[in-house]
Amino acid sequence: ILFCQESGYAANVERALGRIPAAPTWSAPAAATDVPTPGVGAIDDVVGYLKANGYADVTAANTLKAVLYIARLADDSTVEVVAFVRGDREVNEVKLTNAVSRRCKGVAVLGLRPMQPDEVRKLGSEPGFVGPVSELKATLFIVDRAVDREVPLVVGANRADHHVVGFRLKDSAVALVREDILKARAGDACPQSGKPLAEKRGIEVGHVFKLGTKYSAAMKAEFTGQDGKLHPFVMGCYGIGTSRVVAAAVEQHHDADGIVWPLAIAPYHAVVVPVGKPGDAAVEQAAERIYRELMALGIETILDDRDAKPGVKFKDWDLIGIPFRVVVGRGVADGVVELKPRSKPAENVPIAEAAARVGLMARDEMSGGQQAIASG
Repeated sequence: ILFCQESGYAANVERALGRIPAAPTWSAPAAATDVPTPGVGAIDDVVGYLKANGYADVTAANTLKAVLYIARLADDSTVEVVAFVRGDREVNEVKLTNAVSRRCKGVAVLGLRPMQPDEVRKLGSEPGFVGPVSELKATLFIVDRAVDREVPLVVGANRADHHVVGFRLKDSAVALVREDILKARAGDACPQSGKPLAEKRGIEVGHVFKLGTKYSAAMKAEFTGQDGKLHPFVMGCYGIGTSRVVAAAVEQHHDADGIVWPLAIAPYHAVVVPVGKPGDAAVEQAAERIYRELMALGIETILDDRDAKPGVKFKDWDLIGIPFRVVVGRGVADGVVELKPRSKPAENVPIAEAAARVGLMARDEMSGGQQAIASG
């Protein structure tokens, strides 16, 4: 996710807008010049070769990258697409897909695939050396808006082992259309504030959609406006991805033993685990008592009365990640049980105080989480 602290702008990388700095000036020739570049087609290799052969100050930002695709449209047609971006940047294929659809009268693009070498040659060029310096047999030529028409560039010469140095897009031999097809990145200028964008990882847990009047008009869902006329409602909807919320929570809250559920979304708040010998009435009664007291306090609790070894029970509940575990065992003889928050050390507490202590810890954790949200 790219975002700006100052303006509040935020978008995922697939949709983000960012203004990139101008390419540095360099000692380009006054006129476009064909330069042999034997065996070098990749941008970095071309730059390295030119630096060593008379163009010491050229950079990747002074080059033009060509990325070629076959677009498959919803009407079963295909379109040859040549996408040009500055050599130090990447094509955003989501933006490119949308741009191709717009340029094809709104027909949906079902997919993009890279052109194969023989397909590139059929256009009249050579893989690794594609440029707008001569006519090509592609359907659509899209150049990113950030590429200045007037600045000198290094471009492919459409023949093997040759580039044209000092070429300007205003002299293009192909019909270029300008679109935003750039993949934005951290450091680009925010489109709203002009400040550098920052980047963080995130997960999409909800959607908000503006539906407009498409459905309200069809259903004749209308209101009377100030003009006394009927108008369709402007509709919107939202959705929360509950499974994604769970995935995000587990990703952020876990350790080597398993999940560490935040209390607010834990499947249970507490688990009571009796570990006495089968038929130990004192242990069973204490466990039942604590269970009932916790439930009475509104603490959602599960009583693990399985016939299983203590280690198995403990391991299971660490894995599941219930926030609080109350272990009822040999300490009952001394009037105590073990209280173990999921991510903190265990402590012995009196049986009569166990439920209240869990309730107090739960309240503190919930209030602490709310304060963290408010301050964030």
